[in-house]
This record gives sequence, structure tokens and C-alpha cells, in this order.
Amino acid sequence: MSAHSAPHITPQTPEEYAALVRKLRAATLVVAIVGTALCGLAWQADIDRFLQAYLVAWIFWVGISAGSLGVLLVHRLTGGVWGVAISRSAERAAAILPLLAVLFIPVVLNLPRLYPWARPDVVNGDVVLEGKAVYLNPDAFTMRSAGYLILWSLLALLLRGVRRWQLFGNVSGLGLAAYFLSGTFAAIDWMMSLEPHWYSSTFGPMFVIGQALTGLSAGVLGTLLFAPRTRSFTELLGAALRDLNNMVLAFVMLWAYIAFTQYLIIYYGNLSEEAVWYVERTHGGWGWIALALPVFHFIVPFLALVNGAGKFDPRALAWITAGILVIHWFDIYWLVMPAFSPGQLNFSWLDPAVAVTLGAWWLLAWLLQLRPASDESAEGK
Repeated sequence: MSAHSAPHITPQTPEEYAALVRKLRAATLVVAIVGTALCGLAWQADIDRFLQAYLVAWIFWVGISAGSLGVLLVHRLTGGVWGVAISRSAERAAAILPLLAVLFIPVVLNLPRLYPWARPDVVNGDVVLEGKAVYLNPDAFTMRSAGYLILWSLLALLLRGVRRWQLFGNVSGLGLAAYFLSGTFAAIDWMMSLEPHWYSSTFGPMFVIGQALTGLSAGVLGTLLFAPRTRSFTELLGAALRDLNNMVLAFVMLWAYIAFTQYLIIYYGNLSEEAVWYVERTHGGWGWIALALPVFHFIVPFLALVNGAGKFDPRALAWITAGILVIHWFDIYWLVMPAFSPGQLNFSWLDPAVAVTLGAWWLLAWLLQLRPASDESAEGK
């Protein structure tokens, strides 16, 4: 099959597409409501453990939306049929950022339960935390977090509103730089400051590239699963499939490179204040996740993508991107949770339950943006 030949896709009438969307919205709403009820019970039973699971889930889902914004900005700068194919899907994901900003409120209202620098009894007498108090304090943290989320939301709205403006490419360069810089600081605030004595210069870029990888994967998956099966969509997908496969491959390799670079620098530095971060994540059960991440976050998708599994078969690419999203949740979990349970894996049913619940609200917000098949037929144009 040539790069621009159309893959086999079962056609779909507008009526069938509309009926499918209605069913998906209804099913997602049920999952969201039931999950929220369970989360409410978990909040009452163990608020600290719930907030830990909530923080992991929120960082994961906001990462997909922010990463979708980053992918859109890259496409506005570089062009390419790959971005045309997934632009509508990515725009919907980025448009959920204002909702995710609201969902960050439970974290802001419970900072002392999550972040040690927000507890005066911990800060007092700690030379390191006292020295960082000007930066790491609840008011500054809240203002910076609001700034990140407002910036991303505004960029997402601007991108969606000026899709056809040729001159927006110049603004996209500034937007991409602002996104990368703000994403780096967001990683420091939301994740690295959970263990404020530890630091890494590559942690922020690794977080941003992970966001872009999940944003791209979600955009591909959303397009393959939910775009109307029209003739124009089939032709567009046939032209874009090879590029989409290669783009996912590139981001998988870039994420692995930065993650390995961080490990290598800390390993060769052999400084106790840095190495302890990895020690906490390789003992007491955490080591199994540490071993699974390079295998399923890099080796498996790398081999599948480099062999061209997703270049000609949209189903294969859908499975690969879905797998990347699942393993990236484990990556966020591995980065965050040892701060609360160092050296001892403390997995709970709450962790996947809260992730699925937030994901259901996220997906419902995404599905509510779908238009009739007649409007979606030229996906991304």
C-alpha cells in the first residue's frame, strides 16, 4: 500500500454516526456520575489517600489537553497533512483546559495535605525549605498554577478561533516557547516540589515531552475512533497515516532520550541528595513499575512503530497510541506517588477509579464538542 492510498474503513451514514455519538455520551455520563459518587465516599473515608490519587489523575488528564495544545502549535509552525488529520481532535482536547483548571481547585484547597512546603511545622527549622519559601508557598504556587492554566486555555481558544489565519504561524512560535517554558515550571510546581529537597534540570522538559506524546497519541486515537467514516476522511487518513506513525515514533524516542539522560546524569553524579529519588522508586514494589516503563513506554511502541505497524493499518496505530496513554498514566503514578509512600508501593483501587472518573468527565467534554457528520466530514480542514 502506498503512503497515500486509503486504508479500508467501514463507511458510516450521518444517522449512524449521530446515533453512535449519543450512545457514547450517555455511557460516558453514567460512568462519570457513578465514579463521582464513589470518589465522594472515598473522600469521606480517607481524604489524604483520595487527594493523592486525584493529583495523579489530574496531572495525567491535564497533560493530555496541554500536550494537545503543544502539538497544535507545532503543526501551525511546520504544517503537514498529519496535523490536518488530527487537528479537530486535538482542538477539542485543548478546549477542555478551562474545565481542568476548575478541577484543580480541590488540590489548591488542600495543599498542606499534599506538599510538605505548605506545612509551617515542616518548613520551620528546615534550612532548605526556609530558603525556598519565597518561591514555594501556597499563594505563589496558586498564582503560578493559575497563570499556567489561563495561558494554556487562552492559547487553545486562540488556536481554535484562527485556524485559517496564515499569519498565525508567527504567533505560534511565541506560543510554543511560552507553552514549553510554562510547562517546565508547572512540572516543578506540581510534581517536583512534592519532594522539595530533590531537583533535576531535565525533569521539566521530560514532563513537557510526555505531555506532547500523550496529546499526540490522544489526537490520533480520537481521530481514528470518533471521526465520521466518510470518503473525505478515508482519503485524508490514507495520506496522513505514515506521518502520524512517524510523529508518534519521534516523540516516543524523544521522551525516552530525556528520561534516560536524567537517570544517567544522576547515576554518574552519584550525589546522595539526587540519587535518593531513584532509590525510593526502585524498592518495595516500585521497581516493577520502573522496569515496566522502559519496556512498554519505549521498547514495545518503538519496535511496533519502527516496523511500520501503524503506517498502513489504522487499527494497529490505534492500539499503539492507546497503549502509550495507559503506560503514561503509570509513568505519572511512578513519578508522583513515591513522594507519599517512598520505598513501598501502596497501590489502591482509588488510583484507577479516580483516573477513570476524571477521564469520563474529560471524554464527555470532548464528545460534547462533536458536530454532525456533515460538518466533520472534512476533518481538520
